[in-house]
Amino acid sequence: MNWGSSKRVDVQQPADGGVNTLLPKRTTFSLRDDDEDEDNRVLVSDVTQMRVEQTPSGAIVYATGVAARQGAYSAELRPLGEKAEPDENGVLTLDFVVAYPSQNTPVGGTSLRQVHTARSLSKQTLETTKLIRVVGANGARETRRN
Repeated sequence: MNWGSSKRVDVQQPADGGVNTLLPKRTTFSLRDDDEDEDNRVLVSDVTQMRVEQTPSGAIVYATGVAARQGAYSAELRPLGEKAEPDENGVLTLDFVVAYPSQNTPVGGTSLRQVHTARSLSKQTLETTKLIRVVGANGARETRRN
């Protein structure tokens, strides 16, 4: 099944400078504000699983962690620098970060706090990478190239 071709659509503002009634009103329902500049995510409590699967374009790093409390969202394997590049020793470090709701949420059982995320790595990045490390607040998991 084909979803069709994608096209860029420009939305024009009303000539009178008023509200465009064709655009939905922004609500506080969204979990993260798109205009938010500050990243308030923190390291996940524990990294419980990690695996790397090769793809035609490089590899995908999959990680599972346990958050400190329920409701964690916006999980990401975030590189230390701007780009996902290994250091001079060939170690690529990825911080496993999550965001929590502003209101308090219960801790709950481990299965209720599991968070999954993944990150794609290019062949160019993998050429100089000897070890991939995923870091959480209470430890890290790592894997070496075979």
